[in-house]
Amino acid sequence: ADEIFVCVVASPKDSGSNGSNGSNATTTDVLPEFLREYRSRGLLKFFRPSVDRGAIDKLLHVLRHEASRIGNETDGGSSGDTKILYLDDDMVYPPFLVESLSKAADRHPDSAVAFSGARLRDRFRQIRHTDPELDVHPNLYFYAGGLDAKSDKRVDIVQGFMGVVVRPRFFDVDDFVNLAAEENLPSAVRKSDDWIVSSYLESVGVDRMLVVPHDESLDNTPVMNEAASIVD
Repeated sequence: ADEIFVCVVASPKDSGSNGSNGSNATTTDVLPEFLREYRSRGLLKFFRPSVDRGAIDKLLHVLRHEASRIGNETDGGSSGDTKILYLDDDMVYPPFLVESLSKAADRHPDSAVAFSGARLRDRFRQIRHTDPELDVHPNLYFYAGGLDAKSDKRVDIVQGFMGVVVRPRFFDVDDFVNLAAEENLPSAVRKSDDWIVSSYLESVGVDRMLVVPHDESLDNTPVMNEAASIVD
């Protein structure tokens, strides 16, 4: 069955916060009313980590949770092939985006898929141009949008703001958690979750695919939630 998880860092006032095991801890002091309602109706589950590791939290905790279920039939079981679709919290997403991205993942079961991405000049192997005057965008990398593309294409970077689908079997979870949860990462690196995920997948040989919607008539373009986007 499909599940929806929300990751909200626990506030100092929280009591009974469970860290990252996905249960519904009592943390109503920082949750808006509509989220509390959805939780009470069983529509959402929450991760409440005590440490804020930045945008990577949206994948880190659900990946660890799902990996813990592999082979555990008492907890619903998992083959490691579960589709994990993660999104940003400062975007308003249109209908059918999740469905469309999920169907695209079915076309590429061994790749991470996304509706937005970029290609580097040399697949993570050349960071600076030899000519300083040319070491500027778009020589280093160039953006590639999936919604206006004619066909699926391989990219180096997948971008979470438009949605990304990965599967637990793409990761050595312990290695990835150690990388993503490193407490001494500089702030600028911690905020670069797209690069952390994409470079890890490159290192283990998992392709990243920029995909087109399954129905070209769909408008899958999300809209920035301006109020949410100003909160760091």
